[in-house]
Amino acid sequence: WATQAEGSASLPVGTIRDNPHADSDNDGLSNLLEYAFGTWPVHRDTSPEVFPNSQVAVRNNVKCLVLRYQRDKTRTDVTLVPIACPTMTNWKTPGTSGAPAGFTDTLVSTAGDIETREAVLPVSNGPSCFLRLRAHLP
Repeated sequence: WATQAEGSASLPVGTIRDNPHADSDNDGLSNLLEYAFGTWPVHRDTSPEVFPNSQVAVRNNVKCLVLRYQRDKTRTDVTLVPIACPTMTNWKTPGTSGAPAGFTDTLVSTAGDIETREAVLPVSNGPSCFLRLRAHLP
């Protein structure tokens, strides 16, 4: 994938592969996120259907931040994980010690190799909490 993208854009070999956190096409998504979402890292992509979307919603009578995203099960060499924290410095995954109360990540549906998942973070009038999706290599 990286080698094909590098060749199509006449980039030196390793430009994308060796810089997974760079943004080769300056569209705001790292090369690694582009790979995880199935987009091309050398062409700005504005396909909103493959990108995560967030909203404030009510779940079980509780106001929540909801992050819905898709994961391609065939891309076993990259992991997508929702993370949250109140301080932007000590990010936690759902179910880990110190994670915000009620923070979950659940499978919503599967269509072929594509899973649609939803991370839910209850919010209250307490301290702010931030929610994002992290891509990393195993």
